[in-house]
Amino acid sequence: MTGSVLAFEEEGRGQRLVCMPGGPGFPPAYMNGLREMSGSRTFTLLHPRGTGHSEAPADRDAYRMEDYVADIELTRSRLGVERLDLLGHSHGGVVAAHYAAAHPDRVNALILLNTPAYGGPRAEERAAEFFASRAGDPSVAEALAALHKPDDDAFSSPRELGLRIAEILPLWLARPAEAGPDWAALSDGLTVNPDSLLFFNEEVFPSLDLARIAGSIACPTLVLTGDLDPYAGPEHANELAALIPHVRVQVLPGVGHMSQVDAPRPVHRAVLNFLDTLDDTPERTQS
Repeated sequence: MTGSVLAFEEEGRGQRLVCMPGGPGFPPAYMNGLREMSGSRTFTLLHPRGTGHSEAPADRDAYRMEDYVADIELTRSRLGVERLDLLGHSHGGVVAAHYAAAHPDRVNALILLNTPAYGGPRAEERAAEFFASRAGDPSVAEALAALHKPDDDAFSSPRELGLRIAEILPLWLARPAEAGPDWAALSDGLTVNPDSLLFFNEEVFPSLDLARIAGSIACPTLVLTGDLDPYAGPEHANELAALIPHVRVQVLPGVGHMSQVDAPRPVHRAVLNFLDTLDDTPERTQS
């Protein structure tokens, strides 16, 4: 389905789980590792603005957090539901957290998958420390070299940016060689929206801090990450746990920033077990 701004796709049946991908600017298909949950849920995959089948804003600065939050609210209204179960990955988790804080009456349950608690120099320092510990891995060394290339041409087109990101992807996976043919095919043809990613890098990441809004998240929340995630690992998860009132934290061993690629079945189990515990509570509203 496509509307004025945001597109989405659905499959499955039962209670709806709305998924907000990250990046920002990545094609939503990178979240396909979660589709198996459609066996017991209606899996609704959003196409964030400027990606997939969604329109790109005419204003190149229209990738603010409040713009993404407004898109989720528009989609909720179009779906004709009062409340959502909402999952966000990485940047999508940051958006989902802001949505839950801004619309506490619209979210039944929140899953923050590999979601950073903060950005800026502190996050960069933590990631650098982590990469230093893995520098002996040849794939990591090559990806780090790509990460530190000049950005002169990287943001010139979606394809050029996709080629650069594809070189960096091993940093986000615990075991790049085991990611499988579907992931390899996706990364080989990767296109990434330069406007949204550049806006995030320059305007959002330097001051990113979920501590500002986390206390306003009223719904039950699962913070799910991997112990090998350089951008949103256990330290980020523990900080979020200290900030969100009704929270459960689960750290998956041997898993990187792309949990749905490294460990799709453990992610499915963790998410569905969390939602299943809520389904029988009296305050639960069918969505």
